[in-house]
Amino acid sequence: RVLAVRRKALGEEHPSFATTLNNMAGVYDDQGRHEEALEMYRRVLAVRRKALGEEHPSFATTLNNMAGVYDDQGRHEEALEMYRRVLAVRR
Repeated sequence: RVLAVRRKALGEEHPSFATTLNNMAGVYDDQGRHEEALEMYRRVLAVRRKALGEEHPSFATTLNNMAGVYDDQGRHEEALEMYRRVLAVRR
C-alpha cells in the first residue's frame, strides 16, 4: 500500500520510493525469501544509483544489505566482495 502511494506521488525513480523497496527487501530476507530480497535490492540499487550516485551512503547501505543476504545464503565470497564495495564507498 505504501509502495503504491509513493509510486503514484513520487514516481519509481525517487529515493523515497527506493527506501520503501529497501524495507520490503528486508522483510523478504527476514522471511527467508532471499532471492526475492536480492531482486528487490537490485531495484533499489538501480534507483539509488540514478538518483543519488554510487558514492552516496544510501547506495552503500543497500550494498551492505545485499551482502547480508548473500551471507545468510552461505554465498560468502559474494558477501565479502559486496562488503568490499561498501568499504570503498564509505572511505
